[in-house]
Amino acid sequence: VKDGALEIARRHGVPLIPLAVRASREFCFKRSWDQFRIPVPGSRLVVAYGAPLRLHTGDGATERDHNRRLVAQALHELEAE
Repeated sequence: VKDGALEIARRHGVPLIPLAVRASREFCFKRSWDQFRIPVPGSRLVVAYGAPLRLHTGDGATERDHNRRLVAQALHELEAE
């Protein structure tokens, strides 16, 4: 999880909504660092979203790490579904 979305949500006091999308048929780049996926035309998409996450508003590294772990965990749980 990158800091951009986390920082915007923290500064403006808005929650983040975790979102995961998977396709019934997709092409996966196995050799890329993130195994990027592209849906095959005509495939069906499944969109899953989680509960809004309120982030800690502190400015320190500890709060940033906590927020990053919180969002990452929510995204991993959605992908597992």
